[in-house]
Amino acid sequence: MESPTTDSTERLLVQQCLAGDQRAWGLFFDSHYRMISSIAAWKKWGFDHAEREDVTQEILEGVVKSLRSFEFKSRVSTFVYRIAVSSCIATLRKRTAGKRRAESGCVPLEMWDGEASSEAAGECSTPLANPEKLLMQRESISAVRQALALLGQACQDLIHLRYFDELSFSDIAAQTGTKENTLVVRLRRCLTRLLEHLQAGA
Repeated sequence: MESPTTDSTERLLVQQCLAGDQRAWGLFFDSHYRMISSIAAWKKWGFDHAEREDVTQEILEGVVKSLRSFEFKSRVSTFVYRIAVSSCIATLRKRTAGKRRAESGCVPLEMWDGEASSEAAGECSTPLANPEKLLMQRESISAVRQALALLGQACQDLIHLRYFDELSFSDIAAQTGTKENTLVVRLRRCLTRLLEHLQAGA
């Protein structure tokens, strides 16, 4: 049975891409490139021309790497949109974090234990920070992600768009076709369920 959020044409194109059909990849990127380049050019990022080119390339690479995990629970355009926004935010945070470290002399959290951590990405501490506090921060992030995994896909998507992608309700409404008031109520319910899961696992 076809998902109501996708159609047979999209599904077939994705399957052809995953099978290594270069023509299909060309069609795929042709259909989404305008949206990707438009997102990379949003004024709120403040990217210059070179940064826009770099982040556009990162978005395309992210789509290639992530497409195999796409489960057709949303439209392909939504899937690509989220990767594009996430890539832009990641680039912006790297630039901001690098500037702050240069100004303050702080040490990236992953340097405490000698290994990089995706959960610790973007975290930073001065050399005098309490290692136990840093560990608690990392555990909190892990607990939230575990609790998120217990929510339905709709709640996961909404929380991700609002807090991870940092989109406004108006942006989410435009992307999902849902009224802002409905999103506010839905998010409140999702956060209540998230809190319940966190308290149950405490």
